[in-house]
Amino acid sequence: MKKQIELTLAQAREIYGKSNEVDAFLLQKFSEKDLVPPKLPKTWEELQDLKEVNGFFITSDATIKADDGFDKNTDINNFFTKQLAKSALAMAQLSQLMAVYNGNWVPNWFSSMHTVENTKYCICRYNNNIETKEYQTRWAFLAFETAENRDEFLKNFYPLIRDYFMLD
Repeated sequence: MKKQIELTLAQAREIYGKSNEVDAFLLQKFSEKDLVPPKLPKTWEELQDLKEVNGFFITSDATIKADDGFDKNTDINNFFTKQLAKSALAMAQLSQLMAVYNGNWVPNWFSSMHTVENTKYCICRYNNNIETKEYQTRWAFLAFETAENRDEFLKNFYPLIRDYFMLD
């Protein structure tokens, strides 16, 4: 006599690994990937113990290179994708350029005041577009003391800003 049983994935996960016969049965209905959820790391070191950290890094001459070897001591500066590395390189360059455009001005993001004196003139990404905005309390990396400086910066460094926002 045959009987049919139904198991949810959660139930199958609970009994998987307890017996070879049950495991063989479960693997007819579920994949091993389904039955053994990935271990999620809680620290950077756990990630390095779980898997090889591959990706892209920025060299001292600002070249983006693929990581061609596993080294736990240097993989901490790898980006998962080339586009992320390109964005980080653009961010570094933009931060230096903003320091010139903003002079000694540093935006005060700690104030909750919605006042004209607390206005920052920002360049932001909305969907796949670059927009200019005025914020008092919402944080933005590309922030300027004046609208004129922001607009000039956007005009002069548009390709670099697109790289930062990962629009290419």
